[in-house]
Amino acid sequence: MDNYGPDTQLTHSIIERIARDLSSVIGPMARVILSEKIYQLASENEVPAHKIPDLIELSSLDIKDTNRRTEFQRAALVHYERFKKESSFSTIPGAAE
Repeated sequence: MDNYGPDTQLTHSIIERIARDLSSVIGPMARVILSEKIYQLASENEVPAHKIPDLIELSSLDIKDTNRRTEFQRAALVHYERFKKESSFSTIPGAAE
């Protein structure tokens, strides 16, 4: 597991927000797709906070319509930015990448 501390792990709250955003674009398969992407990025079923953009990007690959893909990415990145502001994630070296 990455040594970023517990408050930098992807929280259930941010996962739920991304899942809702993805569901609004591709429907009920969103949670399955998101689970698969989390598994690809996870260490012990936890996605490090610095990999949130990767999770968003991987999840968006299943959206065929480019306008809807962009819509999803924008909405999910808004949640990511809020997450960074609300956590100590922004103090981690390399977090601005």
